[in-house]
Amino acid sequence: EPVEGLPPGERTDGPGRLCRVLGLNLNHNKQRLDSDGLHLLRGEPVADDRVERGPRIGVEYAGAWAAEPFRLWIRDSGHVSRFVSRAPRRRP
Repeated sequence: EPVEGLPPGERTDGPGRLCRVLGLNLNHNKQRLDSDGLHLLRGEPVADDRVERGPRIGVEYAGAWAAEPFRLWIRDSGHVSRFVSRAPRRRP
């Protein structure tokens, strides 16, 4: 999650918004993470019990792979898209 440099109200929840804020676009596809064009910094450690895992969202085209738990996020972070449960809602 971003820790500095964002204007007030700038949102980074979801991959599209995050990429826009980071200046990433399709030109970065297949670029190595250790290349000169990208600069990644180590962040603060996150306790294992705060890491959530679930199915990917909006990738129905991926068939069975869409349901794989490849989506990771930090519990209670405001910088990720809200997780939408696939479980049926209970009616009051």
